[in-house]
Amino acid sequence: MSTTPALLLRDDFNLIQVGLRKAQQTHTIMQRNLTRALLYNLIALPLGTAAIIPP
Repeated sequence: MSTTPALLLRDDFNLIQVGLRKAQQTHTIMQRNLTRALLYNLIALPLGTAAIIPP
């Protein structure tokens, strides 16, 4: 896992919580998308290669 610096442009420290929540939501969406892509590659591509379904 990598990290990146953050720069606060306002004195509102509640924005840190908002940023962390958004980062967690982004991470969750990325994991979901990678899982879906893996499932697609494991199921649809072999079926297309075998000409069972159209490419």
